[in-house]
Amino acid sequence: MEKAGGVGKGITMNFTNILVNGSTLEISLYWAGKGTTYVPKRGVYGPLISAITITPNFNTHIGFSVGAIVGIVLTSCVILAFLLLFLWMKGYLLRKSNRHEGK
Repeated sequence: MEKAGGVGKGITMNFTNILVNGSTLEISLYWAGKGTTYVPKRGVYGPLISAITITPNFNTHIGFSVGAIVGIVLTSCVILAFLLLFLWMKGYLLRKSNRHEGK
């Protein structure tokens, strides 16, 4: 509250030397005897921190390229088509009904 210059005002703090373990960032907040959810008398109560936003200063894009995604989709479609063809050739799909053979 003191750093923000009042109640309900936002403050931006930049930290550059932050240790990130793998892909996990752990933030530990310690209670310093300020802020409460119990209201014994009129005043400002509640948490002193209501939101934390983390903006990385490096490229976070890790993923597949468009070509890789197209290749994966096409390969999946071809494998599915071969599987359906195999099942059809073995007679598991689209069997002809034997009900009309006796007439």
